[in-house]
This record gives sequence, structure tokens and C-alpha cells, in this order.
Amino acid sequence: MHTTATLHAHPACKPIRVFEIRYLAREYGCTFIASKPKQKAHQPHTPFDPNGGRAA
Repeated sequence: MHTTATLHAHPACKPIRVFEIRYLAREYGCTFIASKPKQKAHQPHTPFDPNGGRAA
């Protein structure tokens, strides 16, 4: 069984460094994975008034 190393780039990494990492990965036969920041779950806004508000 043949395993290869995996290189990951942090989302805050500068673009020039990402190109360097991609080049090195290709040069040495590694797999490159560009990590993306995780998106936060969207939660609907809750009303400020506990009784439902806005009703007269």
C-alpha cells in the first residue's frame, strides 16, 4: 500500500505562500488541500420582547 503526504494551507495564509506550497506538493508528489474557513450556522433573529412584541 502506497500512502502520500497531505499538505494543508491555513485560510489566513498569504496567497504567495499557497502557490509555493502547491509547487512543493507537485514537486514531491504530495496531495495539496486548500482549507476553507468553516461557515457559521445562520440563526434567525429572536424577538426582543418575550411576548412576541409588535402586537398592539
